[in-house]
Amino acid sequence: MASRKPPFSAKLSNATDSQIQAEAELASLIAKFEPNYAHLIKDCRKELRSIFPAANELVYDHYNFFVIGYCFSERALDCIVSIAAAANGKTEVSSAGQDKLIIKSVSVEQRARQRTKSAA
Repeated sequence: MASRKPPFSAKLSNATDSQIQAEAELASLIAKFEPNYAHLIKDCRKELRSIFPAANELVYDHYNFFVIGYCFSERALDCIVSIAAAANGKTEVSSAGQDKLIIKSVSVEQRARQRTKSAA
């Protein structure tokens, strides 16, 4: 299987392999959503990265929610802002120096991120 370049490879010229791998994994998690919701998640992420450029991004992909939290440690409890996207398409941003992207948890069992034609 040929490897694909992560979507932000131009910005990651000094990134480590683990950072590039984390970006690629995050892109694949976001791609599971319907295109308009995926675009909204990317826009929210871009805005929060500009506001908190030195924050870590903690990514959780659980059964019901996909969450990206922003904090200055690697503990979810320390997150000051987060993006939460539900499987049903609802997205919200809530508030509560290492510049890392950390994939913390990916649930084995997940709900579909896109609506079926009968549910739309």
